Formats: sequence, structure tokens, C-alpha cells
Amino acid sequence: MQLSIITDQINQDFETALQIIHEHGYKYIEIHNVFSKSIEECNDKEVKKIKELVQRYEVKVTNIASTIFFLCPLYENDQVTLFNPEFYSIKGNVHAFKVS
Repeated sequence: MQLSIITDQINQDFETALQIIHEHGYKYIEIHNVFSKSIEECNDKEVKKIKELVQRYEVKVTNIASTIFFLCPLYENDQVTLFNPEFYSIKGNVHAFKVS
């Protein structure tokens, strides 16, 4: 297990958060909100920018803290207003965060 820092808890601006994390010598991050949205809402261009910044600041991503399962109804009568059963918002983007 690696000690990691949630980037949006350091700063809402992803690059600023990475700068601070790097300056303090930490190597592992968790990504939840980035570019003023949840990670699963990022498009391909934003994913590319995330990867570039992660490499520039020499950190590794230990966790993608998606809200996608938080929004899934657990029981038959549950009503979650933001739930999209087709998961359109992540279609084609999850593959970009290949674990290495």
C-alpha cells in the first residue's frame, strides 16, 4: 500500500495541486475532481493533459476516485437522480488510465 494524496483536497486546480505535492516530496496521488468536474466526465483531451501533468510532476496515480458507483442505486426502490444506467460519461475514457 502506498500513502497517497487526493489532489482536489490540496487545491481545486489540478496543476497547482501537483506542484504542491511535488514540492513536498510526495510521489502518489488519488484523482477525484479535476478541471472542475468528476474524473469520469473528462474527455480524451483532458485525459491526455492529466497524463502529461502526472509525468511532468513525477507522481504516480494510485487511485481513480470515480463517483460512478456512488450514484448507482443499491436497492430496487432506491432513486438516485444523477444515475445514468448507460454510463455514457465514461464511455471510451476509462481505458486511458491503464495501470502500470
